[in-house]
Amino acid sequence: MISLICVFESRLINYEVYTYFVTSYNEPFEIVEDSGIHILSVDIFEAAYIDDLDYLIKTLELSNDKEVLDAEMVTNKIRYTSKNDELLSYIRPAEKHFETMKENVVAYLPGTSSAIEDFLNREDFEGDSAGLATVLSGLAEKGSFNNNVPIAVTGAIDGEGNVKEIGSMKAKILIAEKSGFSHIFIPEENAKEAREVKDIHQLNIELIEVATVENAVTEIEKLNT
Repeated sequence: MISLICVFESRLINYEVYTYFVTSYNEPFEIVEDSGIHILSVDIFEAAYIDDLDYLIKTLELSNDKEVLDAEMVTNKIRYTSKNDELLSYIRPAEKHFETMKENVVAYLPGTSSAIEDFLNREDFEGDSAGLATVLSGLAEKGSFNNNVPIAVTGAIDGEGNVKEIGSMKAKILIAEKSGFSHIFIPEENAKEAREVKDIHQLNIELIEVATVENAVTEIEKLNT
C-alpha cells in the first residue's frame, strides 16, 4: 500500500514546481498550398522553479530564437485543476485533443486528400485548435470556394461543423498581427477575450467571429468579392 501511494503521489508532485506557462511564436503555415488558409500554432513551455519572469523570457528567446508572446503565472487554482485531471486519468484515459480533432475533421470532411491526411498524422502537434483551418483547407482544395486572401484561422470543431472555443487566444492573435494578416477567423466563444486583446495591444487585425464552418465559408466568400 505504501509503495502504491508513493507512485500515486510522484505523478502529482510535479504540479507544485511550475511557476509560469510561457507561449512563444510559431510561423503560420498552410496545409494545402495556395489555399490562403493559415494555421496558427504556439510553443508552450512549462517553467519550473523560476520566479524572475524577465530572466525567463530573455533566456527562452535567446535559446529558442523565438519571441515570447505571453506568460501566465501558475496559480494554485491552475495547479488544483491539473491535479484533478491527473487524478481522473487513473480511472479513465486522458482526452487526446488532437485525436479528437482528427475524428471531427474526418466526420465532417470524409474522403480527405493526402495533404490533409499528412497533417492529421503528424506527431508534433497537440490540441484541437487547428480543426477549423483543416476543414477550410480541405474545402478549398475540393473547390467548394475560391480564396485569394491570406487568412489566419483558429478554432476547434465538432463532428457537425460547429466551431468551438480554443486556448492561447492572445498569442494567436499576436502571431497573426505580427505575420501581417489583415483578418483572423476566431470562434464566437472566444470573441470577448479576442476583442480585449485587440484593444489592449492596439492591433489593426480584423476579427471575424464564426460559429460554424458554413459561417466561415460565407465570410471567406465576402472577403473575395
